[in-house]
Amino acid sequence: MIFIATAAPAQPVIAGGTTVCNGDTLRLSVQTPTAGITYTWYSTATGGTPLATGTSYTVNAISASTTVYVESSNGTCASAIRTAVTITVNPVPGAVTVDATAKSACAGGTATLNVTNPHATLIYRWYNAATGGSLLGTGTSFVTPILTANASFYVEAVNTSNCASNDRTQVTVTVSPAPATPTVTAGTVTVCTGNRPAASVNNPQAGLTYRWYDAPSGGMLLFTGATYTSATPLTTRDTIYVEAVNNSSCASGSRAQVILIASAGPAVPVIVGNTNVCAGAPISLSVQSPQAGITYRWYDAANGGSLLFTGSTYAPTGLTATTSFYVESDNGTCASATRAAVTVTISPVRQR
Repeated sequence: MIFIATAAPAQPVIAGGTTVCNGDTLRLSVQTPTAGITYTWYSTATGGTPLATGTSYTVNAISASTTVYVESSNGTCASAIRTAVTITVNPVPGAVTVDATAKSACAGGTATLNVTNPHATLIYRWYNAATGGSLLGTGTSFVTPILTANASFYVEAVNTSNCASNDRTQVTVTVSPAPATPTVTAGTVTVCTGNRPAASVNNPQAGLTYRWYDAPSGGMLLFTGATYTSATPLTTRDTIYVEAVNNSSCASGSRAQVILIASAGPAVPVIVGNTNVCAGAPISLSVQSPQAGITYRWYDAANGGSLLFTGSTYAPTGLTATTSFYVESDNGTCASATRAAVTVTISPVRQR
């Protein structure tokens, strides 16, 4: 009998990396496989039950570091030793939690999503899908695009081994509609110089708060309420703005404008006429050079008092003692800043 020595095939060489993240799947392949050689995969260096046969072997859902062995066989002889492939498993970060207070937004606005208790060694990546999708941003804080409807975003943590969380955390932002821009009872409010102007929302709605500002956006909050009254007298032109805010703290997309105009009153009238008369003599008091469109009102007091007469010429009767009269001019919007005073002195009739 003749015995022929058959050379064993060469020990196979494995291609590719062998470091994975926990839960990953790894495909191991023989580098440059030889035709006619069979490759068998084992979990032990010798003996054992074959795991698979072929030029490649896929290890699924790897949760711990392990070693896989592969031998080559030409049908008669196997390689002297099996090639050991050690798979190193790196841990993955846990699921990310997100600040719950940031999960609402107003239509036309954005929401800022913040990772709760972020870890300094982790990178946080934000996506528009639970898997795959587009990377929207990185960091512990993420500002959404402008939102007009409810939207979901997804965040994962990535460690220094480039292992990501097994699942991305979904964050749904609820979008609340913004109220309509309020309308005002008058776009222009004219008051007399030195008076305090007031402006009001037309048909204010229950459940809405109205805020008045000194600018069309941003600016200083002047007052909260449906009717605004200036804290100080108006001496020049000014502009104020009002917005509506609902129970979700969403403000109207724009603010309504109200122009405030301070109107100077007409000049204080000048009085002419007979101011020293004898008792019983007729009296005539007149406004000097009365102006068309101006109304002249005569009173018995410098402020307030009783209205005695309206017109440019006033003829009081029945005076028995020295009396003072006061007249103001009015242009239909404002009265003169003060009233002109005139005193009529009554002299007794001398008896002969």
